[in-house]
Amino acid sequence: MHKIVLGITGSLAAVEAVKIAQELKRQGYNVVAVLSESAKKIIGKAALECVCDEVIEEIRKAEHVKLLDENGETSALLIAPATANTISKLACGIADTPVTLMTLTVLGSKKPVLIAPAMHISLYRAINENLESLKKKGFHNSSENRRKQSKNSAS
Repeated sequence: MHKIVLGITGSLAAVEAVKIAQELKRQGYNVVAVLSESAKKIIGKAALECVCDEVIEEIRKAEHVKLLDENGETSALLIAPATANTISKLACGIADTPVTLMTLTVLGSKKPVLIAPAMHISLYRAINENLESLKKKGFHNSSENRRKQSKNSAS
Protein backbone atom coordinates (compact mmCIF):
# COMPACT_ATOMS: atom_id res chain seq x y z
CA MET A 1 0.00 0.00 0.00
CA HIS A 2 1.29 3.45 -0.91
CA LYS A 3 1.43 6.36 1.50
CA ILE A 4 0.63 9.93 0.44
CA VAL A 5 0.92 13.23 2.31
CA LEU A 6 -2.11 15.50 2.04
CA GLY A 7 -1.06 19.10 2.73
CA ILE A 8 -3.99 21.26 3.83
CA THR A 9 -3.75 25.05 3.80
CA GLY A 10 -6.03 27.83 5.00
CA SER A 11 -8.54 28.16 2.20
CA LEU A 12 -12.24 27.71 2.87
CA ALA A 13 -11.89 24.71 0.53
CA ALA A 14 -10.06 22.98 3.42
CA VAL A 15 -13.48 21.70 4.48
CA GLU A 16 -13.23 19.31 1.49
CA ALA A 17 -10.06 17.67 2.89
CA VAL A 18 -12.02 14.91 4.61
CA LYS A 19 -13.63 13.93 1.28
CA ILE A 20 -10.25 14.03 -0.46
CA ALA A 21 -8.70 11.83 2.24
CA GLN A 22 -11.63 9.40 2.00
CA GLU A 23 -11.17 9.11 -1.76
CA LEU A 24 -7.42 8.54 -1.38
CA LYS A 25 -8.14 5.82 1.19
CA ARG A 26 -10.71 4.25 -1.14
CA GLN A 27 -8.02 4.09 -3.82
CA GLY A 28 -5.72 2.22 -1.45
CA TYR A 29 -3.47 4.96 -0.03
CA ASN A 30 -2.42 5.44 3.56
CA VAL A 31 -2.99 9.16 4.15
CA VAL A 32 -0.92 11.48 6.33
CA ALA A 33 -2.60 14.89 6.70
CA VAL A 34 -0.39 17.91 7.36
CA LEU A 35 -2.04 21.17 8.37
CA SER A 36 -0.88 24.77 8.21
CA GLU A 37 -1.84 27.07 11.10
CA SER A 38 -4.50 28.68 8.92
CA ALA A 39 -5.98 25.30 8.01
CA LYS A 40 -6.39 24.44 11.70
CA LYS A 41 -8.76 27.42 12.01
CA ILE A 42 -11.00 25.95 9.30
CA ILE A 43 -10.92 22.18 9.78
CA GLY A 44 -10.56 20.28 13.02
CA LYS A 45 -7.99 17.60 13.71
CA ALA A 46 -10.71 15.24 14.99
CA ALA A 47 -12.47 15.19 11.59
CA LEU A 48 -9.22 14.29 9.84
CA GLU A 49 -8.31 11.64 12.42
CA CYS A 50 -11.48 9.76 11.43
CA VAL A 51 -10.23 9.21 7.87
CA CYS A 52 -6.44 9.69 7.92
CA ASP A 53 -3.78 7.33 9.21
CA GLU A 54 -1.89 10.23 10.81
CA VAL A 55 -2.44 13.97 11.31
CA ILE A 56 0.53 16.32 11.73
CA GLU A 57 -0.05 19.86 13.00
CA GLU A 58 3.56 20.80 13.62
CA ILE A 59 6.96 19.36 12.80
CA ARG A 60 8.62 18.03 15.96
CA LYS A 61 10.72 14.99 15.07
CA ALA A 62 11.87 15.60 11.50
CA GLU A 63 8.68 14.05 10.12
CA HIS A 64 9.32 15.86 6.84
CA VAL A 65 12.53 13.86 6.32
CA LYS A 66 11.06 10.55 7.51
CA LEU A 67 8.12 10.90 5.13
CA LEU A 68 9.37 12.79 2.12
CA ASP A 69 13.11 12.66 1.53
CA GLU A 70 14.32 10.37 -1.26
CA ASN A 71 14.26 7.34 1.07
CA GLY A 72 11.11 8.47 2.83
CA GLU A 73 7.96 6.46 3.45
CA THR A 74 5.62 8.28 1.07
CA SER A 75 5.29 8.19 -2.68
CA ALA A 76 3.79 11.65 -3.31
CA LEU A 77 2.51 14.93 -1.86
CA LEU A 78 -0.85 16.51 -2.66
CA ILE A 79 -1.58 20.06 -1.48
CA ALA A 80 -5.34 20.51 -1.48
CA PRO A 81 -6.31 23.24 -1.13
CA ALA A 82 -3.26 25.26 -2.13
CA THR A 83 -3.74 28.93 -1.28
CA ALA A 84 -2.18 31.87 -3.13
CA ASN A 85 -0.05 32.48 -0.04
CA THR A 86 1.29 28.91 0.07
CA ILE A 87 1.94 28.81 -3.68
CA SER A 88 3.85 32.10 -3.49
CA LYS A 89 5.91 30.91 -0.51
CA LEU A 90 6.85 27.73 -2.33
CA ALA A 91 7.84 29.63 -5.47
CA CYS A 92 10.23 31.67 -3.30
CA GLY A 93 11.55 28.70 -1.31
CA ILE A 94 10.00 29.72 2.02
CA ALA A 95 9.42 26.87 4.49
CA ASP A 96 7.69 28.43 7.49
CA THR A 97 4.70 26.10 7.89
CA PRO A 98 4.48 22.31 8.15
CA VAL A 99 3.01 22.21 4.62
CA THR A 100 5.72 24.37 3.03
CA LEU A 101 8.49 22.52 4.88
CA MET A 102 7.13 19.15 3.72
CA THR A 103 6.84 20.44 0.17
CA LEU A 104 10.36 21.80 -0.08
CA THR A 105 11.65 18.51 1.34
CA VAL A 106 9.81 16.49 -1.31
CA LEU A 107 11.17 18.71 -4.09
CA GLY A 108 14.68 17.56 -3.27
CA SER A 109 13.57 13.91 -3.42
CA LYS A 110 12.07 14.14 -6.92
CA LYS A 111 8.80 12.58 -5.74
CA PRO A 112 5.65 13.94 -7.42
CA VAL A 113 3.93 17.02 -6.02
CA LEU A 114 0.38 17.89 -7.07
CA ILE A 115 -1.16 21.21 -6.09
CA ALA A 116 -4.86 22.02 -6.21
CA PRO A 117 -5.10 25.83 -6.18
CA ALA A 118 -8.15 27.19 -4.37
CA MET A 119 -8.72 30.92 -4.72
CA HIS A 120 -10.68 33.60 -6.54
CA ILE A 121 -9.77 33.93 -10.23
CA SER A 122 -8.23 37.38 -9.71
CA LEU A 123 -5.81 35.93 -7.15
CA TYR A 124 -5.08 33.05 -9.49
CA ARG A 125 -4.15 35.50 -12.23
CA ALA A 126 -2.04 37.56 -9.81
CA ILE A 127 0.12 34.58 -8.86
CA ASN A 128 0.39 33.09 -12.35
CA GLU A 129 4.14 33.79 -12.42
CA ASN A 130 4.55 31.80 -9.19
CA LEU A 131 2.53 28.92 -10.65
CA GLU A 132 4.80 28.92 -13.70
CA SER A 133 7.83 28.86 -11.41
CA LEU A 134 6.44 25.81 -9.59
CA LYS A 135 5.71 24.08 -12.89
CA LYS A 136 9.38 24.51 -13.87
CA LYS A 137 10.34 22.91 -10.54
CA GLY A 138 8.24 19.85 -11.37
CA PHE A 139 4.92 20.59 -9.64
CA HIS A 140 1.73 19.33 -11.25
CA ASN A 141 -1.22 21.72 -11.13
CA SER A 142 -4.68 20.13 -10.97
CA SER A 143 -6.45 23.27 -12.21
CA GLU A 144 -4.22 23.32 -15.28
CA ASN A 145 -5.36 19.78 -16.08
CA ARG A 146 -9.02 20.84 -15.69
CA ARG A 147 -8.52 23.80 -18.04
CA LYS A 148 -6.98 21.51 -20.68
CA GLN A 149 -9.87 19.04 -20.35
CA SER A 150 -12.49 21.78 -20.69
CA LYS A 151 -10.73 23.19 -23.77
CA ASN A 152 -10.62 19.71 -25.34
CA SER A 153 -14.29 19.02 -24.62
CA ALA A 154 -15.27 22.45 -26.03
CA SER A 155 -13.60 21.64 -29.37
